[in-house]
Amino acid sequence: ANNISVMDPKTQSLVEYQIPSKNPNWGDCDNGVNVLDNCGIAQIFDFTISGEKIWFTEWVENKIGVVDTSVPLPVEIQLESDSVLLNSGETKQFHFVISSQSIDDSLDAFLVFSSTHDFLNLELIHDSSKTFQLESDSQKPIHLKISATDDAVSGTYKVLLGIQLPDVSVSKFVTVTID
Repeated sequence: ANNISVMDPKTQSLVEYQIPSKNPNWGDCDNGVNVLDNCGIAQIFDFTISGEKIWFTEWVENKIGVVDTSVPLPVEIQLESDSVLLNSGETKQFHFVISSQSIDDSLDAFLVFSSTHDFLNLELIHDSSKTFQLESDSQKPIHLKISATDDAVSGTYKVLLGIQLPDVSVSKFVTVTID
């Protein structure tokens, strides 16, 4: 998916680093009207980890790249809780805050949220928008509803909440328990 991803099971976080060199000849980048910007496929052939750096090869582009995971992330996600308890047919509000850390200018941001099952639904509320400008040294509160349909199966599930920026995506998992 044109990313090098790092999952931390202890913090229940996922960071996805975009691979900048995408070959437009390997993707559907011409929609018949114009050639799409930032389009193509990065073909990662192999990778190795050395300390906090992830080295990788791009086979088609004949390049070697590195992701330095010691560089601070430009955003942080603060969840109100890392778990939610629901009954079948119940809806609860959930809030989290996205804080910009080290950006010099405003960035185009896109909210990422996903559930693993059709009976778990996530919906933005209180004028929260899926796309917005993230300003330097600012906080953006996000409000959503997490609901379980009437036919939801009891169990423990994960939902992913995060933000996608041009170069990196930062996400956290929330545990949803349905009784």
